[in-house]
Amino acid sequence: DAHREPFNLMLRAQYGRFLTCEQVAQVTLSIDIGPNKHDQGGSMAGEIICIIAFAGISPFQLSVPCLVFGENTLDKDWPRFEIKICASQQQFMPTRAGLEIRVPYDLTPLQTADMVIVPTWPTLDEDPPEELLQAIINAHQHGAVIVGLCTGAFVLAATGLLAGRPATTHWLLTDELSRRYPDIKIRPEVL
Repeated sequence: DAHREPFNLMLRAQYGRFLTCEQVAQVTLSIDIGPNKHDQGGSMAGEIICIIAFAGISPFQLSVPCLVFGENTLDKDWPRFEIKICASQQQFMPTRAGLEIRVPYDLTPLQTADMVIVPTWPTLDEDPPEELLQAIINAHQHGAVIVGLCTGAFVLAATGLLAGRPATTHWLLTDELSRRYPDIKIRPEVL
């Protein structure tokens, strides 16, 4: 479709089928680590995008994918997305800004997601929960595009899905990502 062309260009920039930080709100990591369900001519309209929330999340990092994919109400030809904020448990989550957000979904929607976005992880001092890592792996196996924002790259790396692939993270942490996960082809120059 002609009306999908700008969106396709945004998703397919530079490496193929992934969402780049330069095109979408200046976030700091993105990489396609899954087969694209829509290479066979499928429509992007109505796709499910799961955004992972967790205790200590930055409201800004959570809001960026919500704004990019969920705020267009004016252009009827622009693709529509179903945004689902997910966490290991449905609950109120404290944020870095001192407010709480209510997370309406557990990790179940990742089973049918078209895209999973992991915002900036709050700490590198503790590993992400195994339940979250497995849900991301399962989403990837079902064809979801997996996106990490900034230190969300460390979560994706912990799944093993980035092994042997190019990736980046916040420029201050590329050396740390390389140290912890030497099997990833770190690309600090893309940011």
